[in-house]
Amino acid sequence: MQQLKNSNGEDLYIFTVTRSDRIEPLVLISTWDKTSLWFKNKIEETPTIKLLNKHIQEDYMKATLYCKTYFMYVSVKPAYITYL
Repeated sequence: MQQLKNSNGEDLYIFTVTRSDRIEPLVLISTWDKTSLWFKNKIEETPTIKLLNKHIQEDYMKATLYCKTYFMYVSVKPAYITYL
């Protein structure tokens, strides 16, 4: 597999937010700098949002949050090209 790159040659990553009370996830693709910033902003705790777990590796991040009436799963993963 080969990681997707933008026109500047930077590796691209998939930022995903999935909620237990919604059918469709939020999916965005951008560079590591942008997706990691989105990740950090999304997992900030508030009085109604509690961080249950967080896992960060060199090129992968994921977190689970509880938000009063639903759960939210946030992740950043490398975007790969797969050939069939």
